[in-house]
Amino acid sequence: MPGGVFVSYRRDDASHVAGRMADALGARIGRENVFVDVDSVAPGEDFVRKIETTIRGSETFLAVIGTGWLSAATPQGQ
Repeated sequence: MPGGVFVSYRRDDASHVAGRMADALGARIGRENVFVDVDSVAPGEDFVRKIETTIRGSETFLAVIGTGWLSAATPQGQ
């Protein structure tokens, strides 16, 4: 996917928007040129390594920020 688009999002509040954006981008530039973790990381593949490698090789990084972004917290409240 060199030169493609990496779509980053929080699953808790932006997965629906990120999915629709990825679909629209895929229709325009080819699905193989759009990276979304749930579709692009194979079972058993090193998730962190795949993400890092793909970000480095992408031409565009699209950060989808949902409505709960500012109040995001871990289960421990951090």
